[in-house]
Formats: sequence, structure tokens, C-alpha cells
Amino acid sequence: MGNLPHMVSEFKQGTVTSPGQLVGPLKAPKPRGESVEVTHIGKTWLSKDTRLQVMESWIKYAGLVDSEALYKLIIRWFEEREFEIWEQFYKHKPPEIEIRWEAQKKIDFYRMDKVNIHMHFHDVKEVTVEKDGIKKKLWNTRCRIWIWPEIVTDYPDVFGDRKFQTGFEKKLLFFLNRYFLRRDLELRDLDRLYYELWGLHAQIKAFFDVEAKGNAY
Repeated sequence: MGNLPHMVSEFKQGTVTSPGQLVGPLKAPKPRGESVEVTHIGKTWLSKDTRLQVMESWIKYAGLVDSEALYKLIIRWFEEREFEIWEQFYKHKPPEIEIRWEAQKKIDFYRMDKVNIHMHFHDVKEVTVEKDGIKKKLWNTRCRIWIWPEIVTDYPDVFGDRKFQTGFEKKLLFFLNRYFLRRDLELRDLDRLYYELWGLHAQIKAFFDVEAKGNAY
């Protein structure tokens, strides 16, 4: 697992770190008043039919946030399910903070679960609150968290090599995914991961509910 999480104090203004390639959300959602929303429907094949992606959803919140506790909640959720998680992108340009994490877990030698987490905090202000005689620094912010799953086939090994390399092998991969494995990939693997992630959604929403009630000032 990479060095998670980053805290604001560790970076100079305008810092951008990007150890991995940033591939942003499929579509930036328009606010409609709901706290969780699906921004597109239907399964989508990407990268010449080696990656299967499903609907992106997001959670929004405005108020006080214990950012460290939020990070730990998300990381713990994935670690309990034996995912590896690391940071792909971090940008701190006051008053905004943008973070992209990626979690992966191998299903077998051919398939891998992948989850993208994109957090964007706006108008971040650090405030100090006191509760039960203990002072703590929190963020007063508006934030949105995008989460969307993928099933990756023919994922690279530790050396970056794939099993299907030649033109013929890539055509065979396309044929396998589209005709022989399509039902399993779409209706079993991706649906399983998608609905499992709603458990993470529920925990994040419950966390924000507690933050809103417990840190009012």
C-alpha cells in the first residue's frame, strides 16, 4: 500500500503529486440535491475490451470533516476485504484539495477487481473545535466523493507484462471477453463488486451524518 493519507500540512501550496496516471471520473455530475447519485447507467467496455466499468456514483457533503478519520474509514473498508490501495493523484491548491485513490484485488490469474475513489474538497478551511475538553483540528469544507468499480482482464504482472501480447492473442482476448466470459464478467463479477461498494457508500454517509451532528458549532 502506498503512503496514505496525505495531510494538508505536509505540502506547500500548489503541490501536485502524481505517481500514477490520473484518469478522472467518467462524467462530472451536476448537483440535484441528492446525497448519492448515479451519473450514468450501463456497463461500458474500455481499453479494447480488457476493462469493464459500470455506473459512477457520488456522495456530497458540506460541513465539518475529520479528514484523517474519513481516510482511515475508507482504507480500513478496503483492507478488511483484502484490497491493495494506494494514492494515484494528490493536488493541494488552496482552498481546494483533490485526491485520487485506486484499490485492486485479484480474483484469479485472469480477472481483477478495481475500484476508483476520487475525492474533491472545496473551500477548505482548517478550524479548531473542542469536545469533552479535547481540541481537534477539522476541515470546514464542501466535498464530493466519486466511487466507481471496474473488472480488469489480462492485468499486467509485477513486471508490467500481459499474457495476451501478439495481435492474434489480443483478438483472442476480445473474443473471450465478448462471447465466452461476457455473462460472467457483467452479471456476476461487476454486479457483485458494484453492490458490495454500496456498503462503503453507507458507511461514508453515516460518517458524514455523525460529523454533522457531533461537530456543530
